[in-house]
Amino acid sequence: MKLAGRGAVAMAVISGCLLLASLPAALGSPAGKPDPTFGYKLDPIWGFATFGTIGIDFGSPDVSDYAGDVALDSQGRIVVAGDFVTALPNVFVARYLEDGQPDESFGGGDGMVFGEQVRANIGGVGIDSTGRILVGAREDSGTLSVFRYTSAGILDDSYGDEGVARVHDVNYCLTSVDSMHVFANGGVALVGTQSGFGCPFDSVVVARFAPDGTPQAGFGEGGLVKLFGGEFDGDHGGDIAPGPADTLVVGHLKSRDEGQPPTDLEVVRLAPSGALDTSFSGDGIATHDLGEDEENTGQLAVDPLGRTLVSSSTGKLIRLTSSGELDATFGIRPVPPAGDLELDSQGRILLAHNRSAQWVTRLTPTGVPDSSFGDAIEPGTAYVGSGGGGTLAIDAQDRPVVAYYNLTQLGADLANSFVTRLTALPVPEHTVTVNLAGAGTGNVEILGALNGFNLCPSQCTALFDEGETAYLNLTPEENFELVSWSGPCEGQDGNNCAFEVTSDTEITATIDRASVPLTVTKTGEGTVTSSPAGIACGTTCSAKFRGGVVTLTAIPEPGFEFREWGGRADCLGKLPHAPHTEPECKVTMDFGATSVHANFVPTRVASLSKVWVQGPAKVKKGKKATYKVAISNSGNANATAVKLIVSGKGLKYGSSVGVVQSDSTRTVRVKLKPKKSGKVKATFRVTSANAGSKTVRKTITVRK
Repeated sequence: MKLAGRGAVAMAVISGCLLLASLPAALGSPAGKPDPTFGYKLDPIWGFATFGTIGIDFGSPDVSDYAGDVALDSQGRIVVAGDFVTALPNVFVARYLEDGQPDESFGGGDGMVFGEQVRANIGGVGIDSTGRILVGAREDSGTLSVFRYTSAGILDDSYGDEGVARVHDVNYCLTSVDSMHVFANGGVALVGTQSGFGCPFDSVVVARFAPDGTPQAGFGEGGLVKLFGGEFDGDHGGDIAPGPADTLVVGHLKSRDEGQPPTDLEVVRLAPSGALDTSFSGDGIATHDLGEDEENTGQLAVDPLGRTLVSSSTGKLIRLTSSGELDATFGIRPVPPAGDLELDSQGRILLAHNRSAQWVTRLTPTGVPDSSFGDAIEPGTAYVGSGGGGTLAIDAQDRPVVAYYNLTQLGADLANSFVTRLTALPVPEHTVTVNLAGAGTGNVEILGALNGFNLCPSQCTALFDEGETAYLNLTPEENFELVSWSGPCEGQDGNNCAFEVTSDTEITATIDRASVPLTVTKTGEGTVTSSPAGIACGTTCSAKFRGGVVTLTAIPEPGFEFREWGGRADCLGKLPHAPHTEPECKVTMDFGATSVHANFVPTRVASLSKVWVQGPAKVKKGKKATYKVAISNSGNANATAVKLIVSGKGLKYGSSVGVVQSDSTRTVRVKLKPKKSGKVKATFRVTSANAGSKTVRKTITVRK
């Protein structure tokens, strides 16, 4: 896979941002959208999730990293290799789980390893059938090299020379690895360029390594084959792909000097020995004039029938038959100049390209733009991100995975790398309808919808792709609060709700008056209960109520009685300063905390505890005699309707005493006039309406 030039990315940072801002609203249904199952991350600032893209984080703003190639292993893990630059360039390899999280089982626990034993520039990455990772690079010594790492990210010292396979020419002037391919058995094929000071001319070179890292026996000279080059400089390596019967298909770039004849697109196929494959276009070189003065091979892919897809530097796509002829059934298709080209399991053609930003275009197997893919300004094209240098891999579900980088500052060589995964299949759209119900009002923000930001004052409908997450943020009006969510939000706490959209969904947010506390305090012994239930004080003397009227009922304990309410005006007496002595109090709950006091006092009881009679023991018949009757009330209530009755032989007296005050004694004078002589047993009986009765007897001698 060919690396795009870094200089081409500088304008993409600003232009890409402007272009992104002008993109049309997403339709939602096509494939080629950011994959919601990849790189899920909750944004701490905005409060909603981003997904589909991960950033390669080196933990320092002073480190530039340039993603160079991407590959996928049999477990769906994503491996990215590239250059990182501090003082000198170096190689990094990062591995991510299928969901985009760093693979902590790789490298030092952060999912990354660094090629610190050499200074090199990345040329490609691939994975063999056992999960070992092979990285092609050009070392500063002018050597084409392959580094092999175990699945755990450790340099495999059983490979080549302590983990590195190398090949070089006599002049040590191999200047780049332009592309590589890793075979299932661990063998590697590289295409690179020989150029620079001390080299007789520019040449395309192809190297091949055996699975153990030694140069492939029988391939060229010491595993190295030189192509082209000669009188005119300008031949450079392009892309490489495995062809039928263990052949290699190679593309290359030719620079046309002024006065030289036009250059046509050329594709080379090498036999397993490294010689030109004469079954391909007669001499192993397929040359085709596509109508441009300078036409170079861009990217290559070979389909299961041995046909070669070729993109050109001028934005054309052709297909060659297995014998190297132009496939007339395919024709010449206009495409963007591609940074990478891959085929998916259905034979569809995918191209990663950079035009002011990073894009992926998908074509049908016949080369027609796939209308089911992408939502950008051109059919079959999906926006990936701001930046360029994109390389492409296709996973087992045909999802495109793109590694790319952008410059963080114009004019400064600081870059960051990213990986984006797009969906492969059209994504169904679903509606999310939000209703507001209840006594209150408010607004619900709907975040993440295809039809933009929604603010619902009563009801609205938002559109989501299946599998995406809907975020609802409720803001009730003042003094109101959320009572409940329905639907997938049911049971979620607070004013926020998040759920995965899997079907058309309707949600109701019920808003009512905010619950405010009602607190009961009391003195004395008694219980206060509430209707609606909530307070049983006794034990629970505070509860929250959502507006309306709360009826409090005071129930005294034995030996006590309810005296009065205090606190809220609802519970005060009707007249100013008059107590509210009824045992029921109705409290209107408004928007603030409320407190009510219940006063229980010991029960007030009157008790006629003692009656004394003082007066003469001997009296004359028919003469009046005065007696003092002392009536004692030891209770804490007045004795009312007190009466005194005196009876006996020849005696009859009755009188209303009235009230005997609580805890006091009242003395009344009684004048008796006996009518019969002899000993008279006089009975003094005191009765009361609320204090019972008391009887005292006194013997009086009546003389004639």
